[in-house]
Amino acid sequence: MDAHERRLPLEDHLSHDQFKAIGLVITEWAAIERSLLYILCDLTVPATPERDNYVLALVLATGMNYRTLLGLMVAIAQVRFPSDTKEFQRIVDDLQNSATKRDIFAHGAWSRGKKADSIGSVQLKSVGGIKQTAREYTTSEIRQVAIEMHERIHALSDFLKARNAWHDPPTTAA
Repeated sequence: MDAHERRLPLEDHLSHDQFKAIGLVITEWAAIERSLLYILCDLTVPATPERDNYVLALVLATGMNYRTLLGLMVAIAQVRFPSDTKEFQRIVDDLQNSATKRDIFAHGAWSRGKKADSIGSVQLKSVGGIKQTAREYTTSEIRQVAIEMHERIHALSDFLKARNAWHDPPTTAA
């Protein structure tokens, strides 16, 4: 039996559209992580007409998780934009909330939901005790999470563009 013929157990519980929506959340977060690399590099070593800094971004920051990237950005923003640090921190907090939601979709245990067109996720955490969190999402709610993520990274880039501290990265596949 080849891969196209074989069904996995989750395929009996989630629809194609639900899988697609979950994939959209995860893919959007991957794009955000790539943007964070470029943004950090622009904040630390701005590009000039003579030098493209995107290779440098990959060398300097690849392997850093998003928490590290955002933490460095906050520290840099406190120096570069001292009068706007509260606004910058709000944007970063929103991005961290997006990361938490991404984790729900990437690491949750999914099953058919109780509501129509919904799926349920149970997430277990064992740091400092065992905590179980159950959630339920419709396909449109999952897509909305991806849209919110997209809007949040654009809020960061808009903040930086308004302060002449960011330019759009090259359009290449992540």
